[in-house]
Amino acid sequence: AEQATGSARARLLAAKGELYEEIGDSENAAEAYREALEADARDVVVLRALRRIAIQKEDWEVAAQLLEREASLQLTPAERGAAAKLLSHLSAVKLENPAAAEQAAAQAVTLQPQDFVAWVQLAAARFRRKDDSRAADAIASAAHCWPEATDQVVLLLHASKQLELRNRPMDAEQLYARAVELEPSALLARIALTRLAGGRIDSEAAALHLEAAAQLAS
Repeated sequence: AEQATGSARARLLAAKGELYEEIGDSENAAEAYREALEADARDVVVLRALRRIAIQKEDWEVAAQLLEREASLQLTPAERGAAAKLLSHLSAVKLENPAAAEQAAAQAVTLQPQDFVAWVQLAAARFRRKDDSRAADAIASAAHCWPEATDQVVLLLHASKQLELRNRPMDAEQLYARAVELEPSALLARIALTRLAGGRIDSEAAALHLEAAAQLAS
């Protein structure tokens, strides 16, 4: 390993670290992995090995730093997204840093816009930051990623209610309408649409929604 350079040296040192891990010597393993990373800062296998040791030691700050580095490497969107999601989880649960959790989750949804878990993580981080309006937007996006219409409706109703509470009636109305499209028997969505149509003085729309709600209730 002393004569090798670059990625070749990194691979040799990584193998040395793995041997130390196999005999339960995490300190020397971590040292070998750190030397490997100095030889090749883009070696994702080494980054993950160091993260594994950091998590075993419950060194969450170091684990988060390693995940942040991994998420910035030239990997596939799925691999970078997975690192960003784990970073969001550690930031929220272990480090109690909702701002960092939101940033990581935002990166995850940018990398994988159809990732349900990433959108839920983003919503949770925003709720923790008392940003309920933007949390509702994230919930709505999460709903669009879920395959089952019934579950989508549950999420859309929750997001719509939050938007109403945050004085965004037009956005709420759009989500309620989407819920009705997915599930015409969604009584709560029909009632909400009646209420919102009345609020904007659209008597005809309010009457139509009310009639539909009455038919569902009968």
